[in-house]
Amino acid sequence: MQYIQVPEVKEKIKNMSRNGHNVGLSIDEKTNLKAMSSEDIKKTIERLTGTLEKIIDGEVIFIRVPYDYINDNRIIEAIEAAGKIVTVQNLESYDTQNTSQEAIVDAFTLPLDMQSDAGASFISIQHSAERESVKATDHIIDYIITKKYNLVTLKTCVGKDPLPSSGALATGDGQGIKGKGGKMRKKQDENHNSHNSIDDLIGISARYVAVCFVTLFSVMLFI
Repeated sequence: MQYIQVPEVKEKIKNMSRNGHNVGLSIDEKTNLKAMSSEDIKKTIERLTGTLEKIIDGEVIFIRVPYDYINDNRIIEAIEAAGKIVTVQNLESYDTQNTSQEAIVDAFTLPLDMQSDAGASFISIQHSAERESVKATDHIIDYIITKKYNLVTLKTCVGKDPLPSSGALATGDGQGIKGKGGKMRKKQDENHNSHNSIDDLIGISARYVAVCFVTLFSVMLFI
Protein backbone atom coordinates (compact mmCIF):
# COMPACT_ATOMS: atom_id res chain seq x y z
CA MET A 1 0.00 0.00 0.00
CA GLN A 2 2.98 2.29 -0.39
CA TYR A 3 1.25 4.27 -3.16
CA ILE A 4 -1.41 5.59 -0.77
CA GLN A 5 1.38 7.44 1.00
CA VAL A 6 1.83 9.60 -2.11
CA PRO A 7 0.66 13.08 -1.00
CA GLU A 8 -1.82 13.50 -3.86
CA VAL A 9 -3.37 10.09 -3.19
CA LYS A 10 -3.55 10.68 0.56
CA GLU A 11 -5.35 13.96 -0.04
CA LYS A 12 -7.91 12.27 -2.31
CA ILE A 13 -8.64 9.69 0.37
CA LYS A 14 -8.97 12.39 3.01
CA ASN A 15 -11.40 14.29 0.80
CA MET A 16 -13.52 11.17 0.33
CA SER A 17 -13.90 10.85 4.07
CA ARG A 18 -14.45 14.59 4.63
CA ASN A 19 -17.25 14.53 2.07
CA GLY A 20 -19.14 11.90 4.04
CA HIS A 21 -18.16 8.76 2.16
CA ASN A 22 -17.47 5.48 3.94
CA VAL A 23 -13.93 4.38 3.10
CA GLY A 24 -13.15 0.67 3.06
CA LEU A 25 -10.36 -1.64 1.99
CA SER A 26 -10.36 -3.92 -1.05
CA ILE A 27 -8.16 -7.00 -0.69
CA ASP A 28 -6.89 -8.54 -3.92
CA GLU A 29 -5.62 -12.07 -4.49
CA LYS A 30 -1.99 -10.91 -4.40
CA THR A 31 -2.35 -10.49 -0.65
CA ASN A 32 -3.03 -14.27 -0.57
CA LEU A 33 -4.90 -14.52 2.70
CA LYS A 34 -5.39 -18.24 2.04
CA ALA A 35 -1.70 -18.87 2.67
CA MET A 36 -1.81 -17.12 6.06
CA SER A 37 -2.72 -18.42 9.47
CA SER A 38 -5.87 -16.99 11.02
CA GLU A 39 -3.79 -14.85 13.36
CA ASP A 40 -1.70 -13.51 10.49
CA ILE A 41 -4.86 -12.67 8.55
CA LYS A 42 -6.15 -10.71 11.54
CA LYS A 43 -2.84 -8.85 11.92
CA THR A 44 -2.66 -8.11 8.18
CA ILE A 45 -6.16 -6.65 8.14
CA GLU A 46 -5.42 -4.57 11.23
CA ARG A 47 -2.20 -3.29 9.67
CA LEU A 48 -3.75 -2.37 6.32
CA THR A 49 -6.84 -0.74 7.75
CA GLY A 50 -4.69 1.01 10.34
CA THR A 51 -2.79 2.75 7.54
CA LEU A 52 -6.05 4.05 6.09
CA GLU A 53 -7.41 5.02 9.50
CA LYS A 54 -4.40 7.27 10.11
CA ILE A 55 -5.01 9.00 6.79
CA ILE A 56 -8.73 9.67 7.31
CA ASP A 57 -8.52 10.02 11.11
CA GLY A 58 -11.43 7.63 11.49
CA GLU A 59 -12.38 3.97 11.47
CA VAL A 60 -12.26 1.66 8.48
CA ILE A 61 -14.60 -1.27 9.04
CA PHE A 62 -15.55 -2.56 5.58
CA ILE A 63 -13.43 -5.12 3.76
CA ARG A 64 -13.99 -6.38 0.23
CA VAL A 65 -12.36 -9.72 -0.62
CA PRO A 66 -12.08 -11.77 -3.84
CA TYR A 67 -15.15 -13.88 -4.68
CA ASP A 68 -13.47 -17.19 -3.89
CA TYR A 69 -12.81 -15.98 -0.33
CA ILE A 70 -16.48 -15.38 0.45
CA ASN A 71 -17.22 -19.00 1.31
CA ASP A 72 -13.97 -19.54 3.18
CA ASN A 73 -15.20 -19.42 6.77
CA ARG A 74 -11.70 -19.35 8.23
CA ILE A 75 -10.76 -16.19 6.34
CA ILE A 76 -14.08 -14.47 7.04
CA GLU A 77 -13.90 -15.30 10.74
CA ALA A 78 -10.33 -13.98 10.97
CA ILE A 79 -11.35 -10.71 9.34
CA GLU A 80 -14.34 -10.42 11.67
CA ALA A 81 -12.02 -11.12 14.61
CA ALA A 82 -10.22 -7.91 13.62
CA GLY A 83 -13.53 -6.10 14.12
CA LYS A 84 -14.23 -5.67 10.41
CA ILE A 85 -17.24 -6.39 8.19
CA VAL A 86 -16.81 -8.32 4.95
CA THR A 87 -19.01 -6.88 2.22
CA VAL A 88 -19.71 -8.00 -1.31
CA GLN A 89 -21.89 -6.54 -4.04
CA ASN A 90 -25.03 -8.37 -5.06
CA LEU A 91 -25.66 -6.20 -8.12
CA GLU A 92 -22.79 -6.15 -10.60
CA SER A 93 -22.45 -3.32 -13.12
CA TYR A 94 -19.99 -5.29 -15.28
CA ASP A 95 -18.45 -1.92 -16.09
CA THR A 96 -15.04 -3.46 -16.76
CA GLN A 97 -16.67 -5.39 -19.61
CA ASN A 98 -19.39 -3.00 -20.76
CA THR A 99 -18.07 -0.23 -22.98
CA SER A 100 -21.02 2.16 -23.09
CA GLN A 101 -23.12 4.11 -20.62
CA GLU A 102 -26.23 2.41 -21.98
CA ALA A 103 -24.88 -1.09 -21.31
CA ILE A 104 -23.85 -0.16 -17.77
CA VAL A 105 -27.25 1.37 -17.06
CA ASP A 106 -28.88 -1.80 -18.43
CA ALA A 107 -26.93 -3.85 -15.90
CA PHE A 108 -29.03 -2.06 -13.26
CA THR A 109 -32.36 -1.63 -15.02
CA LEU A 110 -32.76 -5.17 -16.34
CA PRO A 111 -32.53 -7.02 -12.97
CA LEU A 112 -34.40 -4.33 -11.04
CA ASP A 113 -37.24 -4.29 -13.57
CA MET A 114 -37.73 -8.02 -12.94
CA GLN A 115 -38.80 -7.40 -9.35
CA SER A 116 -41.25 -5.13 -7.56
CA ASP A 117 -40.18 -1.63 -6.56
CA ALA A 118 -37.79 -1.69 -3.59
CA GLY A 119 -38.06 -5.47 -3.76
CA ALA A 120 -34.70 -6.21 -2.10
CA SER A 121 -31.75 -4.34 -0.66
CA PHE A 122 -28.62 -4.35 -2.76
CA ILE A 123 -25.03 -3.19 -2.85
CA SER A 124 -23.73 -2.37 -6.31
CA ILE A 125 -20.21 -1.81 -7.53
CA GLN A 126 -18.63 0.45 -10.13
CA HIS A 127 -15.00 1.32 -10.91
CA SER A 128 -13.73 4.88 -11.02
CA ALA A 129 -11.18 3.94 -13.68
CA GLU A 130 -14.02 3.17 -16.10
CA ARG A 131 -14.96 6.59 -17.52
CA GLU A 132 -18.25 5.45 -19.07
CA SER A 133 -19.27 4.01 -15.71
CA VAL A 134 -18.58 7.31 -13.99
CA LYS A 135 -20.61 9.15 -16.63
CA ALA A 136 -23.52 6.73 -16.18
CA THR A 137 -23.72 7.16 -12.41
CA ASP A 138 -26.17 10.08 -12.33
CA HIS A 139 -28.55 8.16 -14.57
CA ILE A 140 -28.21 5.02 -12.44
CA ILE A 141 -28.96 6.93 -9.25
CA ASP A 142 -32.01 8.60 -10.83
CA TYR A 143 -33.30 5.21 -11.95
CA ILE A 144 -32.73 3.62 -8.54
CA ILE A 145 -34.78 6.38 -6.93
CA THR A 146 -37.67 5.89 -9.37
CA LYS A 147 -37.73 2.28 -8.11
CA LYS A 148 -38.51 3.68 -4.62
CA TYR A 149 -35.15 2.89 -3.06
CA ASN A 150 -33.39 5.28 -0.71
CA LEU A 151 -29.71 5.82 -1.50
CA VAL A 152 -27.71 5.57 1.73
CA THR A 153 -24.17 4.95 2.91
CA LEU A 154 -23.06 1.38 3.41
CA LYS A 155 -23.01 1.90 7.18
CA THR A 156 -26.69 2.77 7.07
CA CYS A 157 -27.48 -0.02 4.62
CA VAL A 158 -26.11 -2.67 7.00
CA GLY A 159 -27.60 -1.02 10.09
CA LYS A 160 -24.42 0.50 11.54
CA ASP A 161 -25.73 4.07 11.25
CA PRO A 162 -29.32 5.26 11.63
CA LEU A 163 -31.22 6.40 8.58
CA PRO A 164 -31.00 10.17 7.98
CA SER A 165 -34.11 12.30 8.06
CA SER A 166 -36.13 12.23 4.84
CA GLY A 167 -34.76 15.62 3.82
CA ALA A 168 -31.23 14.23 3.81
CA LEU A 169 -32.01 11.20 1.67
CA ALA A 170 -30.61 11.13 -1.83
CA THR A 171 -32.97 12.38 -4.53
CA GLY A 172 -32.52 12.64 -8.26
CA ASP A 173 -33.59 14.87 -11.12
CA GLY A 174 -35.05 11.92 -13.03
CA GLN A 175 -33.25 12.72 -16.28
CA GLY A 176 -33.15 9.49 -18.23
CA ILE A 177 -30.74 7.68 -20.48
CA LYS A 178 -32.04 5.21 -23.02
CA GLY A 179 -30.90 1.59 -22.75
CA LYS A 180 -32.31 -1.86 -23.44
CA GLY A 181 -34.06 -1.66 -20.10
CA GLY A 182 -36.16 1.23 -21.41
CA LYS A 183 -35.98 4.97 -20.94
CA MET A 184 -35.85 5.93 -17.30
CA ARG A 185 -38.83 7.71 -15.90
CA LYS A 186 -38.48 11.46 -15.99
CA LYS A 187 -40.78 12.14 -13.08
CA GLN A 188 -39.16 11.76 -9.69
CA ASP A 189 -41.05 9.50 -7.31
CA GLU A 190 -41.72 11.54 -4.19
CA ASN A 191 -43.17 8.78 -2.03
CA HIS A 192 -40.22 8.39 0.38
CA ASN A 193 -41.08 7.49 3.95
CA SER A 194 -39.20 9.01 6.86
CA HIS A 195 -37.39 6.56 9.16
CA ASN A 196 -34.99 7.63 11.85
CA SER A 197 -33.99 4.60 13.91
CA ILE A 198 -31.96 1.45 13.28
CA ASP A 199 -35.07 -0.56 14.20
CA ASP A 200 -36.97 1.20 11.42
CA LEU A 201 -34.08 0.56 9.04
CA ILE A 202 -33.92 -3.15 9.80
CA GLY A 203 -37.68 -3.45 9.53
CA ILE A 204 -37.75 -2.03 6.01
CA SER A 205 -34.25 -2.90 4.88
CA ALA A 206 -35.51 -3.89 1.43
CA ARG A 207 -35.89 -0.20 0.62
CA TYR A 208 -32.20 0.67 0.84
CA VAL A 209 -29.26 0.53 -1.50
CA ALA A 210 -25.58 1.36 -1.15
CA VAL A 211 -23.48 2.14 -4.21
CA CYS A 212 -19.80 1.26 -4.07
CA PHE A 213 -16.97 2.70 -6.13
CA VAL A 214 -13.61 0.95 -6.23
CA THR A 215 -10.81 3.39 -6.92
CA LEU A 216 -7.50 2.85 -8.67
CA PHE A 217 -5.68 2.58 -5.37
CA SER A 218 -7.73 -0.32 -3.95
CA VAL A 219 -9.68 1.76 -1.49
CA MET A 220 -13.43 1.38 -1.58
CA LEU A 221 -15.52 4.51 -1.68
CA PHE A 222 -19.09 3.99 -0.56
CA ILE A 223 -21.70 6.60 -1.38
